[in-house]
Amino acid sequence: MSGKPLDGTNRGVSCEEEIEERLRRLKEDTTAADDDSQRPVTDQKAIEERLARLKGMDPRLYSMPPITVFQPTRHKTDTQKADDLLKQFVDELKIDD
Repeated sequence: MSGKPLDGTNRGVSCEEEIEERLRRLKEDTTAADDDSQRPVTDQKAIEERLARLKGMDPRLYSMPPITVFQPTRHKTDTQKADDLLKQFVDELKIDD
């Protein structure tokens, strides 16, 4: 409330003034919020380009998916797996000696 003394006669006037002041502040706040919403929205591509430049990268390469090297899985027979394990075991025995 305002710092004015409130007696019976001035009470209605000061309440009205306070309400008007509140309304004025609310309108200012909503106007400021509307100004923020009028700014252009930056799209995903523009953000990626800026980030690439900040990182010192070529913006065209930044948005490309990472290159993966194809590594085919090896399918070994049980005999080959056993031979590999025996070889590994023999190699470890040589290290221990």
